[in-house]
Order: sequence, then structure tokens, then C-alpha cells
Amino acid sequence: MFDTLRLPVPTLSEIFAGPLAKRGEWVVACVLTDWGWPAKVEEIVFRERSIFMLPMARTEGDNPTNSYPAVAIELSEGEAFEAGQVIISHFLSSLTWVGGRAIRVNDWSGGNIPRPTVGFTGPRSVVRDFYCPYLPDPQGRNERLALAFYREGLGLNEVAYQCLSFFKVLNIFLRTGKAQEAWISAAIPLIKGYGTEPRIQQLRNAGEDIGRYLYGSNRCAVAHAGGDPTADPEDPKDLRRLRDDLPVVKALAEFAIEHHFGIKSSMTVYREHLYELAGFKPIFGNDRLAKLIDVGLTAEEWPAIPRLSIRLAYHEPTPALQAMNARVVQSGAGHAWVLCSSQDGYTEIPIRLNFGEERLQLDLNFRMRDDGTEAFARHVATLQQFNLDYTMNGILEVWDADASQLLGRCDANLPLNIDPGATHDNFEKMIADTLAEADRRASEKRDGAPQL
Repeated sequence: MFDTLRLPVPTLSEIFAGPLAKRGEWVVACVLTDWGWPAKVEEIVFRERSIFMLPMARTEGDNPTNSYPAVAIELSEGEAFEAGQVIISHFLSSLTWVGGRAIRVNDWSGGNIPRPTVGFTGPRSVVRDFYCPYLPDPQGRNERLALAFYREGLGLNEVAYQCLSFFKVLNIFLRTGKAQEAWISAAIPLIKGYGTEPRIQQLRNAGEDIGRYLYGSNRCAVAHAGGDPTADPEDPKDLRRLRDDLPVVKALAEFAIEHHFGIKSSMTVYREHLYELAGFKPIFGNDRLAKLIDVGLTAEEWPAIPRLSIRLAYHEPTPALQAMNARVVQSGAGHAWVLCSSQDGYTEIPIRLNFGEERLQLDLNFRMRDDGTEAFARHVATLQQFNLDYTMNGILEVWDADASQLLGRCDANLPLNIDPGATHDNFEKMIADTLAEADRRASEKRDGAPQL
């Protein structure tokens, strides 16, 4: 096994805590994957259900062994075991599509608590902080089949059947060989991916019609036997050819999933940055938003903004930044400024909703009102800690506090032109000085209290 972070391995008794200690009917998929799997239990909401990603855990006793990394779901009353398997399978296929890494179900287990099977020997590839904010869940049967075949293809260890699985993605909507050949020829100039360009150039240099070649010498050669062509699993030349073709076939499947079935890749989501303001758009509404982007809104047209919470992924919420009162205070062509006020009245934070550029922009130079109290100083220390955590690669999120809904998030902050070590130390000193000031204010208050 390998774990470059050397993260601790929990025990099974530590896993069975909180919601996982609840007695019920559970379905568990024990997995093998080269994903960076979470090193602790992670709860993911998928299809309005709580799905739990379980890390490898160690049994206790005289002969300890390791349990498999796993995914678990609790069944509703009367829900069949197979229904839980379907939801988990859909979750794993969506996760595979987002991450581009194989996730194979080694076996299924379950019980009155989510017990994974034991005997896992690795490899173990883990992450300290698992973050997967984009997880598509298409509802159409063909869309789900496309993701299922994609996960199947990544999870196989035979190159011939990997190619066939990726071709099955095309076969969902291209029912004849001629149709597949024509579609491939049209798509070839548009696909990208590691290893695609050299192989495509090789085939062009050889004078191949790439659509006809891939359909015949790849798809048909694997799917059929006894005729011509047939891919011989014991012929090194056939295996080498299929390995050379695999990046192209995989890229064609990915292109089909995104551009025919309409399931965006994580790279497209990142490039569009629509996640930065996605949750704010329904608040403004289509008509108001169109006018805002064009010329801006008058004060009478500003929408009501729910109470907002500003958070950092992987970090505990900063109390001063939770359930802040928010209102639009300014609008121009393409953007609106929202002013957030902390419940204790100490801090105001302006947020710029830059719809013209699809950007969520926060001014972290907080506006503060010092009333001379210990409470204010401790309030400031928490904001300084927030700024430190954000500076050190933090991921900023804005939530609807009452609906517990993520409205927008930014990419991880990449600090530029700083000395990370010195910056960290300066923040730590600042926080220590602020806490010392809080202690001084508390002491002055005690010393100034009337003696009884």
C-alpha cells in the first residue's frame, strides 16, 4: 500500500459513529480505485440521499486486518437491497466521470450497520480533504448507460475490452456501423486528450480513413471472432495496436458523453466558472438578470437577498461570518454589490456579484466597528484566522444560511508574490496579539468592576 501523506488509519469502531452507528438496513459497495479516496468518513448528498464514503479502516483484536474503502447508503423502509446498489452504482459512475479515475466494486456487503468486508491489501491512495462540488446526476437511461460504460471501460484491465466499453458509449446513439464511422470521422478533429494526437497522426500518415479503421480494426475486431478482422488476445501486434488506439477511443467516448449526452466534464465546468454565481441567478431571476447584465438595475429592482454565510471548504465555520444579514447596495452594468453585516454588528463584508464575467468577488478587507470590548477583539481574531486559512489555498464558499444551500464558490486561492512561511508566521503573531488584547480588555473590565 502507499500513502504519501502518511495519514492515520481509523479503526472500524471509529468509523461506526454518528449516523453510521444508526441501526437500519445498509448497502455497502467495497471498492478498488486509484482515486484519492478520503482518509475519513465523508457524507455526500446525491439524489437527495446521504451517501457515505468510508476510508480503509483497521479491525481490532489479536489479528488486525484492513477493511476495504467503501460507499454506503441506508435503505428507506421497504426499499430493496438492489435499489441501494443502483443508487451507489450511479454515484460511482458520476464520480468516475468527474475524476477520470477507475472505481471498481470488488464486492457488496451490508447489514444493520454499514459493514465493509475485510482483507484489503491496497493500494491505498488517500487525500486529507476530499472536495467534489460538481457531481452530475443525469436521469435519462441512455445518459446513465453512457456513464456506466465509461466507468466500466476505465475499470477493466484488458485493453481490448476497454476499447469495446468505450465503443458501447457510441453504440447507444449510433446504431449502425456506417453511422459510427461517419460520426468518428467528424469528431476526430475536435477531440483532445493525452496520447490522441500522435496516434491520429500515425493513422493519417498511413492513409487510413480513421472512422472506418477504428470501427473495423478496433470495435468489430474485439466484438467478433472467427472472421476478419479478429483481435487475437495472444498476438502482441494486435494488443499493441489496441493500446495505441485506446487513448483515441476513450477520448471519443468522452466527447460523446459531453457533446451528445450533454454531461459536462469537470474541465468544462472549471473553464466556464458558472459555479461561482450559479445559486445567485435564481434569486435575481432571468428577466432581472438580463437587465442587470445589460445596463444595471435601479434600487427599486434590487431583489431581496437571504441571510448569507461565508465559509472555507475543509474548515469549521467562522461564527462571525454565519447567517449575515445581506442586501444589495449598488448595481451597475453586469454586476451588483451585496453588503453582508455580522449579527453582532461588528463587521461588514462587501460581495461583488460580477455576472458579466461570471465571478464571485469578495473584499476581505473587512469593515469593522470597535466598541472597545473583549468580545470585539475575539471577533477580530476569528476573522484573522479566516484570512490566514484563505490565504493558504483556501476555497471560498457563500451559502444561503437558512436554506443550507451553496450559492457560489471560488477556486482555491493561489497566493502570489508572498513568502508562505513568513506570511503564516505574521498571521499567527497578529492573532496572538489580538487575543492578548482581548485578555487585556477582559482584565480591565474586571479591574474596573465595582467592589462589593
